[in-house]
Amino acid sequence: MARVVLVGTVHRDPDGYGKLLSILEEEDPECITLEMSPYAVRFREEKREILRNRVEKAMRRLNREIRQPHWKGDSLHPAIENVLSVIDFPYEYMAASAFSRSRGVPFHCIDRSDLSRSKISRLEEELLTMENLRRLSQLAPDQVRGDVDREYVLASMVIECGRSLVFRRQDGWELFLRDRYMAGKIRDILGSSRPEKLLHVGGWEHLQEGDEDTLFSILSDLHPRRRLLPR
Repeated sequence: MARVVLVGTVHRDPDGYGKLLSILEEEDPECITLEMSPYAVRFREEKREILRNRVEKAMRRLNREIRQPHWKGDSLHPAIENVLSVIDFPYEYMAASAFSRSRGVPFHCIDRSDLSRSKISRLEEELLTMENLRRLSQLAPDQVRGDVDREYVLASMVIECGRSLVFRRQDGWELFLRDRYMAGKIRDILGSSRPEKLLHVGGWEHLQEGDEDTLFSILSDLHPRRRLLPR
């Protein structure tokens, strides 16, 4: 039976790229899968520069509205950095694709494109509005950085300490559909290419165990090993 490693990440960790690349090098998988849809890849290839320019134009306008600028040169408010990280390729994709190229191993984006298309369509309507960018830029920088730290604490309690903290988010049904789909994709890859070790990268929430159908529980018959990016 192939060895399956599920690596849980905290999205938008500013140091995530190096952490994930280190785990990839340590595990040295023969195949990588990622919680990202083919549509999300195409969207970023086609639109990320346009949307980045839109955000930067909005920030210049905000700078003119106030005495203390939100943006100086290459220094951005961490909340705005988070917005740009949503527009651009996430560190999970960059690290996995870099490792794939350097080792010549297959790399598959296996999330659902239909659900991703619906989610991304709300991007311009909600996230990239002038009012939302103004609100985000008024948050305390430490508050934004603290959100990542707090999520690592929760993730560590669940993944590394074995605490049962399964919860249902508002998009719980969508998470269920995505996890069932990604589990099927992983099984297809294991059956067709038969790698000795497959490593999947995705948000740590999908690695919870309990009564709900998460990716980890759906693949439990494969006895996957879980790892969490270090805090």
